Amino acid sequence: MSDKLWKKEAHKLYFEKGLNISKTAEAVGRTRQTVAAYLKSCPEWEADKIKRGAESKKRRKAGQLRWDRSNRTAYEVIKREHAQAVRELSAEKYH
Repeated sequence: MSDKLWKKEAHKLYFEKGLNISKTAEAVGRTRQTVAAYLKSCPEWEADKIKRGAESKKRRKAGQLRWDRSNRTAYEVIKREHAQAVRELSAEKYH
């Protein structure tokens, strides 16, 4: 692929289609470092970086919430049962 062709294709894949740098580099047949250096020189880079960062935060937060809901519910049940057992045992010991 000629110099201008891969740059145009990389620009389209990264900024328009939303692929990451690794997948873009694989598609255009260049190294990740070469593609990243080119993309960082584009004027759209900063705005896209902010947008992708915000999307990443949303995905991370959703993943953490999913994990919390699946793993912490058992912890909360055990904690509640423990508190109830402590109340019962304390009542027996002191009264």
